[in-house]
Amino acid sequence: MIPSLYAVTPDTVCLMHAGARASVFWELDPGTAAEVTATGSASLEKEAWIHRVLAEQGGCGYSIGAVEESEAIASVLFCAPEDASGTVQLPTAPVSPDAVLLSSLFIDERFGGIGLEAVLVNAVVLELTRRGVRAVEAFAVRDTAPDAPPGATGAVEPEVGDDDAFRCLVARARDVGLLRYAVLESVGFDVIADHELLPRMRLSLPRAEHLRMEGAEAPTLVTTPG
Repeated sequence: MIPSLYAVTPDTVCLMHAGARASVFWELDPGTAAEVTATGSASLEKEAWIHRVLAEQGGCGYSIGAVEESEAIASVLFCAPEDASGTVQLPTAPVSPDAVLLSSLFIDERFGGIGLEAVLVNAVVLELTRRGVRAVEAFAVRDTAPDAPPGATGAVEPEVGDDDAFRCLVARARDVGLLRYAVLESVGFDVIADHELLPRMRLSLPRAEHLRMEGAEAPTLVTTPG
């Protein structure tokens, strides 16, 4: 398998990681997300959200996959803060008004920890820098976060100050695409709003002309794998 990095486009939405296609945790408010998930229409709502954001901002994510495969092994998504209603469930929300939100990253467990997460995050950082965005922020899950409380099912909707609910969210980290603290730290993010479990992290971006002066090149993208 020779993996390639490619942008999420109308033609490659169907190739995103299965977890990214199925989760609407970030894109919808908690009540609506629970409703569409219960009715089995989450993937349709997610696709509609992606098409809308693509039309409005021109890009919203990247995937890594192989031309021999029909589904990506990892996908990352980003958007303007106002397009991520689900952030109300995080204790360190809201995202700063001058930042773009790096919302979620989904990756097959067998490929985790070998650097693909950093490749995806850096692709987003480079694109946003070229757009002239001032900063990118993300909600992280600490690698040493406490376990979920006994009996937690992940069905609890977190509310500010509800530590048990936040632990339930940590237990669901893989299902909702929460980014790992260590990954964000490795590419230069710093904590801007601390929390025992779910800090918000930020990376200030260089000016686009400074990037050109340094000769940075965009990653090679494959828009239509398979």
